[in-house]
Amino acid sequence: MAAMDAHQQLINHQTLDNLKQQIGSEMLPVVIATFIKEGEQTLSELSSLSRDELKRCYHTLKSSAAAIGAEALAKQASQLDAALKQNPHTQTNIAPLVQVYLETLSALRNMLK
Repeated sequence: MAAMDAHQQLINHQTLDNLKQQIGSEMLPVVIATFIKEGEQTLSELSSLSRDELKRCYHTLKSSAAAIGAEALAKQASQLDAALKQNPHTQTNIAPLVQVYLETLSALRNMLK
């Protein structure tokens, strides 16, 4: 039961249902798979991005994660985006974002099975 609770906190199923109604049930797995593929690519590049690239990455990620119902990931990205906007020279700790990202991608992969 605890794993299900954690999964529900990662993914807002109402948002996914709304997305499915907008794009159709046959397209939802394609969108999820694309998000996963892009997420894997982003994770592999995250540590080597410049500050400006990180700002763009966080900004894009907060929107795309929210659109797919990945609320915890969107929140982490939003916090990092805000921190860099507030102080462009601040050091951001990406470890919490990476952890939530990995958990979110895992949850989404499980949904595709």
